[in-house]
Amino acid sequence: MFLEEELSGEDALAFYQRYQCLHVRSKAGILQSTAPLTLLRDLWRKRSGVVEENWCIENGGGGGESSLTARALLGGIGEIEGVEGKATSKGGGEEDKYLPNEGSFYCSTILQNDASYVDDQFLARVPVESPRFFEDGSFGRDLYHSKPVWLFFGQNTALDGSHLEGRAEHTDSVSHSGTWHFQLSGQKYWHVRPLRESEEWDASIVNHHLDENWQDGFTIICKPGDLLLINTRLWWHRTTLPSTLQATNRLSVSYARDFYSKAASKLLLKLDDGQEEEEVEEEEDGMVCGLCNDQKREDSFQNVEGLYASRSVKKGQVVLTESELPDCSLPRSTRANCQVVELESGEGALVALCNIKAGDFLAVLPSDSEDDDDDDDNDDDDDEEEEQEDDEGVVEEEEGEDEEEEEDDDNDQEADEEEEEEEYVGF
Repeated sequence: MFLEEELSGEDALAFYQRYQCLHVRSKAGILQSTAPLTLLRDLWRKRSGVVEENWCIENGGGGGESSLTARALLGGIGEIEGVEGKATSKGGGEEDKYLPNEGSFYCSTILQNDASYVDDQFLARVPVESPRFFEDGSFGRDLYHSKPVWLFFGQNTALDGSHLEGRAEHTDSVSHSGTWHFQLSGQKYWHVRPLRESEEWDASIVNHHLDENWQDGFTIICKPGDLLLINTRLWWHRTTLPSTLQATNRLSVSYARDFYSKAASKLLLKLDDGQEEEEVEEEEDGMVCGLCNDQKREDSFQNVEGLYASRSVKKGQVVLTESELPDCSLPRSTRANCQVVELESGEGALVALCNIKAGDFLAVLPSDSEDDDDDDDNDDDDDEEEEQEDDEGVVEEEEGEDEEEEEDDDNDQEADEEEEEEEYVGF
């Protein structure tokens, strides 16, 4: 861990380049003017739609989902229906000191597609808009942040000292240089271990630290005011929340921003060639390998889990068996790199359709139902051709239909043709 006031941009970059992880403790007093619950309630009042759209319950703590909606937690006592518990008021005119839910929970959301609010209001109110050591130019003139801001908050009221678990251990399907997380209140424990098979690691790191010192991983404890830079593409990670009973507003709150810097990431350096970047930009939306174009990578994220290859796999080899697959949906793409098959043992598995490098996104072909949806979006000429093919394929069935159905009005006939077309494509 480094102290912020003693850390230069040059030293921060050198450490991050080597380890792709950097823990920094901010100077005292940085949190004095920040009230986490006030910030959250203000966010709800001004941008409730954005909060709800990207809302995710990381861990419900055993409570019902109805009490863990964004409206139930942040909407204020007057807007909460059927939720037990109430906010606590103390002397001096303080109101809503705690959330109405007195149990344990861990939630997240993404502030996006609203740059004016994120830049002018949210980031203007939080202690850190960008790490101080980014300011001297050491991370390169090309350094910039993506527009969305991730927001995580939770409450652990357990009396037995147990931690509240976040998502299961995972790596993230990302193409940026890393993410910095600022701990606004409470604590968060990061349990991390390296994705050793990735070719992005420096050889000396792989041969020493990753195989000997860090093979079982380690824990980083982020306290209020701490900053953690981490490349979640290269580090398996999961987080837990210790008791928040003594935390400000009884909450653990942190926010995060993704950043891009060729000086900090080998992945971006590999894509410095304009031809390579152009090829990447032509990838389908369902699977983006490497550095995608600015519009795709900055404007909109989904608050869901993705899946990376944890090791290099040759074409035809098994990537993961059914029992090894995590509980998340695979991205789908017309340029899929793996397919679902049944092994001789009867177990399902993902098999590589091409050589896959460690750290690559995994994607399968679109399902039949998704193909149907795509066909519905074709232009009129394509629709006419498909209708002709469909008519030829079902002509024998149509001969058996009664004359009443053949004399339906034009609208009914078009609906029937669309129905038949979907059945034909599905086969």
